[in-house]
Amino acid sequence: MAYRSLIYLLLLLSQFALAQPRIVTSVRPLQFIAEAISLPGSSVVSLIDGSDSPHHFSLTPSDRMAVATAALHIWIGPQFEAQLADLFAEGSSITASELAGIRLHRQDEQIIDPHLWLDPFNGGILATAVAEQLVALDPEHAASYRENLRQFIARLDTALETTRARLDEIQPPAYGVYHNAYQYFEKRVDLAPDLVLLNNPEVLPGVRRMAELQNAIALLDLRCLFVESDSDRALLQTLIGDRAVELATVDVLGYEIASSRTAYLELLSAVGDTYADCFESKMH
Repeated sequence: MAYRSLIYLLLLLSQFALAQPRIVTSVRPLQFIAEAISLPGSSVVSLIDGSDSPHHFSLTPSDRMAVATAALHIWIGPQFEAQLADLFAEGSSITASELAGIRLHRQDEQIIDPHLWLDPFNGGILATAVAEQLVALDPEHAASYRENLRQFIARLDTALETTRARLDEIQPPAYGVYHNAYQYFEKRVDLAPDLVLLNNPEVLPGVRRMAELQNAIALLDLRCLFVESDSDRALLQTLIGDRAVELATVDVLGYEIASSRTAYLELLSAVGDTYADCFESKMH
């Protein structure tokens, strides 16, 4: 009897999971936001995982199947993820960079910075759009989606206040960034780098620019340099030499964070902690 009861329970749970709208996102931070609004047991997956780079990745047959069977697609937009444009054109989709009220920053005059999820304000706008779409797709659970959104926004405000409070207590030393990938977060907590090494991480600096950067690092007495896991370490070592510059890796895509309903809040907190930890280490 116990065995039959277990089988019956598993069948019920599987039917419940299948009844929820399946969601496919382009990158993990968007998955985290969708998971916070979805019902427990819902299928929410990201196409670009920890083994991929958002700059260079190829869609597998299983990726294409996941997109084809999803009820909702969430992505940054065609300017940044052109390889997904045709796939995401069908069915319901949320294009984060085109949402009303979303705040966008530029890497230079031509390029918009795609890391918009690092601004909690944008995270709230995207979560609201997800809730609205899920209510339309699954009206039976509308009250649950709206309650999840309410809780998400409240926790988001608290997380931002906690991060700001910690950073406000620190006088940051001179710091730089590998490229301008963190400005959505920095502007929200009133920080600005003293030096940006690369405008475009796909284009390495020439000999003259390398010399200019080496001089700038010395003149600024740079103490912290925030980088990503795939930043060119050989280039960084050439620029830094034997100077006491700490390389602090910012996990902008949440590769080090387990998927969960609180993962987006953990991602923002982790970014703040990376800044605060490096700043504090240079205060002594």
